[in-house]
Amino acid sequence: MNGIQRYILSGLLKAILAIASVAVGVVCLLKSLLFIGYTVSQGLSVGAYLYLILLLLPSLLLLVLPIAVFVSVLFIYGKLTSDSEVLAMRACGMGNGSLARPAVAMALGTTVMAYAMALYFIPVSFKEFKDIEYFVQVRLAGMVLREGQFNRLGGKVTLYMRDRTSSGELLNVLFQDDRDPLVSRTVVAERATLNRTGEIYKLQLETGNVQEFDRNRRKVSLVYFDRYVLEVDTGELLGRGEREQGIAERHIGRLLNPPTATHRDRELRSKAMAEGHQRLSSPLLCLSYMAIALAALFVGDFNRRGSTRRMIVAAGIVAAVQALHLLVINAASLNPAMLPAIHLNAIVPGLVAAMLLYRGDRRVRRSSSRNQSSATRASSLLVP
Repeated sequence: MNGIQRYILSGLLKAILAIASVAVGVVCLLKSLLFIGYTVSQGLSVGAYLYLILLLLPSLLLLVLPIAVFVSVLFIYGKLTSDSEVLAMRACGMGNGSLARPAVAMALGTTVMAYAMALYFIPVSFKEFKDIEYFVQVRLAGMVLREGQFNRLGGKVTLYMRDRTSSGELLNVLFQDDRDPLVSRTVVAERATLNRTGEIYKLQLETGNVQEFDRNRRKVSLVYFDRYVLEVDTGELLGRGEREQGIAERHIGRLLNPPTATHRDRELRSKAMAEGHQRLSSPLLCLSYMAIALAALFVGDFNRRGSTRRMIVAAGIVAAVQALHLLVINAASLNPAMLPAIHLNAIVPGLVAAMLLYRGDRRVRRSSSRNQSSATRASSLLVP
């Protein structure tokens, strides 16, 4: 690159860094509002809260980067055009190809970054996010018992305590046990002592009763006790850290060739393939949006009063392409025959814009060569 191109590239890099930072910051702020109540209710620390927000950055960057490329190219080249710097560069012999080279370099670098996010960082970060969410919502919620609330330990055991003394004794305890499919047990006690070893709860109850309901015979029995001991394995109730892996957590190989072993896998096959093709095509929007911005500014006659109307038209085209991209992805998740349309929607607008730039460059070169030849013939006629 020459000095002029490096000057343009420097402006583009500063612009895209600022635009991407602001966009990601705004989206993170909106996302964080959803997590504030969640983290406070679950008692998470500020560090854990910030870590959850950080895990969402790869998916946010994949969404923001193409738009940031478009806005930065439109802003920098629009400013150069309004300041007549592009006109001076053309006078120095720079065509559309030379002027567009810094934007192409920035868009290529952004595309590589977007592919890194789509193919590696998104599944890794989203898996970590869902693991933490599962632990907090299911595992931690099942191991942290609160006074005055019905604490669910899985879907079959519920523990209630009215109060907890400073020595750790539980007062006015109710224990509902539906682990046995034939018998439902309700244990009520005045006091209880709770000990935990790992995921095993040992509940020693005093002065209460056990009510058993036989589901087959539809009979209720009542037994009073002075001391009663219960053991609950929360790992067995909640599942030992196992959960179903979501589509966003899968790597590209499992998305393009999804498993079909179970009925659930076959149901998600179309969605998984649409997600895989979306990850392959979305980074290409960086190049397409860059070409659309350049075509809006460079194709056609130069206007000294600015190119606001062209910028608005380019923004409308990009908004339409982005909306169509989302619609095609949703359609492909229902009908796999629409999968090629995902790539066509990401590539064709950029190719059309690049073709317009190339044709405009050729027209400018032909015009300049024609003017030079006319000037040469005129000068030869003036020479005696």
